[in-house]
Amino acid sequence: MIKFTCGERSQIKFTTIFIVLFLIIGCREKTEPVEMKDDIVTEDIEIMESEDMDFLLPQPITLVKALEEAGLTYDEKNINPYTKKNKYIKKSSQILNFGVYSADLAYCIINKEKQTALNYLKTLREIAPSIGLESVFSDKELLKKFETEIENPEMLEELVYLMQEKMDDYLADNDMKYLAVVEFAGAWVEGMHIGMNEFNETTSVKLKAALTDQMNLVENTIKGLEKYPNSDELISAVVSRLSELQNTYNNFESVKIAKNSENHSSPILTSEEVGKLALIIKETRELIVGK
Repeated sequence: MIKFTCGERSQIKFTTIFIVLFLIIGCREKTEPVEMKDDIVTEDIEIMESEDMDFLLPQPITLVKALEEAGLTYDEKNINPYTKKNKYIKKSSQILNFGVYSADLAYCIINKEKQTALNYLKTLREIAPSIGLESVFSDKELLKKFETEIENPEMLEELVYLMQEKMDDYLADNDMKYLAVVEFAGAWVEGMHIGMNEFNETTSVKLKAALTDQMNLVENTIKGLEKYPNSDELISAVVSRLSELQNTYNNFESVKIAKNSENHSSPILTSEEVGKLALIIKETRELIVGK
């Protein structure tokens, strides 16, 4: 993903709940780091200038972790089966679903679904060469470390953070930050899909607020996708859906009231409003992963 260090995380202006969540999760004191190889070789791929990427987006695991901290629980039906990986042929589809599977990997790790998490890691390694990230996943020790630490969810989370940081550095060094935005779009849609599937009348206040606050990421995601130089029909369709999502959200009465309030509080969406968002997210996800 786009470089997202502890210092940079604090630059993103989320509402109070997300600021607290991201500072606790993203800038937490790390455990003893796991060594990873640094012998990254630049792939023979198209270089994409990305000097104007002037905004930050969180890593998929940070996104999912925030929802989990707010009360999200595990349901296998919510994730995209890794067995579908071979149906994604176009590069744009592969990058978007790399993001989807990254969110699913985080979701499984956080919920201690160990073997399923390992399957999603293998899936990411299989997709990586097709999108120019083979070098990032060339560390043969990575899978071994996951297998060794399979009973240690905290260490698995650390491995995911380190893997993502390694990818951040590789993308930055090779002017490929645009790939990170496309990947994040897939991860964000998957995270919101998972969260929305759990939304009902008894959903906790914290989870409702977390889902609402996720909407703060849509504008930058759209901005990044619109700058992606290799846009195709799929990318354009995703941009269109996300734009529809943002416009729908901005026109909610609850959002307008919150924006006009003196303290600019987070909006409290009605069930009808959440239902409208959930429908657009469902349709966007179907564009990315297929039905």
